[in-house]
This record gives sequence, C-alpha cells and structure tokens, in this order.
Amino acid sequence: MAHTSKQFKSFYRNRLPHLAPVGGCFFVTFRLKNTLPKSVFKKIVADYNRVIKESILPMDSAANDFLMKTYDKYFHQIDSLLDKENEGLLQNDEIAKIISERIDMFNEKYYDLIAYTIMPNHVHILFDFSKQVLDENGLVANEKPDHYVQLDHVMRLIMGATAFMINKKLNRTGPLWAKDSYDRLVRDLKERAHIVRYILDNPVKARMVNEWEEWPYTYLKEDH
Repeated sequence: MAHTSKQFKSFYRNRLPHLAPVGGCFFVTFRLKNTLPKSVFKKIVADYNRVIKESILPMDSAANDFLMKTYDKYFHQIDSLLDKENEGLLQNDEIAKIISERIDMFNEKYYDLIAYTIMPNHVHILFDFSKQVLDENGLVANEKPDHYVQLDHVMRLIMGATAFMINKKLNRTGPLWAKDSYDRLVRDLKERAHIVRYILDNPVKARMVNEWEEWPYTYLKEDH
C-alpha cells in the first residue's frame, strides 16, 4: 500500500464527510435507495455530526483515531440494519453480474481490486488506488498525476452505469442507489486485513450462508 504526501489529500461532502487522499486504499459501501427509513438514517447521521461537532480536538493522530472510531460506530449501525433484510433486488444472478462486471471493468486501470461482496440491498468494496500514483519504477510520484481519477469519480462511474443498466433490465425508472456512499480510508495492512475479513463475513453474519465461500457474489483477490 503506497503512502502519498499530504499535498495529495482531497475532501468532499454529501450527507457524510469523505476524506479521499490520492493513492489511498478505500473501503466503500453503497446501498439501494429506500433500504432504511429516512427518519432512522437522518437520526444516525445527525448523531454522528453532533458528536464530531462537539469534539474539539487538535488535528493530530489521536484526533484522526477518534474520527475513524466514531465513523465506524455509526457505519456499523447502518450496516447492521441493512443486514437484517435478507431479501433484496441485488440477490439476483443477473443483477449481481451487472454490478460485478462494472466493478471489474476498472480493476488494474484505476485501482487494484482486493475484495467485494454484493449483498441483497448493499455492496461492500475494498480497493487500492496507489497504482495511479506509482511511476515506472514502482515509486510514488512527487506530484499528483494529471490523469488521476479520484474515488468520488470512480464511484459515479460504478453507481451511475449500474443504475442505468439495472433499471433498463427491470424496465423501471428513477434513482436506484441511495445518494451517499460510505467510504473509509484504510491506513495500514493490519486494518486492511480486518476489513477483508469483515467483507467476507458479511453474508455469514447476515445468515445467508454458513461459510463465506458459499456466497456467489463475493470476490477475493488471489494473493489475499
């Protein structure tokens, strides 16, 4: 996993904040629209924002740890609610294939795909963007490459196209995905290993299968 300089960092916000350093490794979750009651989702987001706002901390490693742990706490609340729904639009071979093929399309181009699982109503992906900032010697470039494709743009490529294709397949119209995705910067290999296990265990935890290998919509890179 490459480490890039602070000048490469970028930040964007929809309903949740997103920190996306250039060349980072990211754990991303996106879900179907209307999979959570709006009142429940708004309360979780409001509680998260309140805790962050009330916590005035200097921007150091301790503050970063606090922000990550707080984000994880509220993410797990949402993910646990999603896992309670064992049936959904994505639990369909043809629909899951549309999503997996779109994710695979940008593998080795914009990122190294490490793992994903397609659940009935949401998708988890872990991918590493460092390949975009490495030079011909495998070293991190001194400047951000002009051709770099940021995380938020990649997510639009994945979510926008799959929404169009799935809607066409099902002869439906309107938004397919919830507006905001949830992304977490992965800071080291230990954390990455933990997230890989989290992704693989998601169908097991949701009681869809007994072993992760039994779930047909899960991918794991061979060297992991």
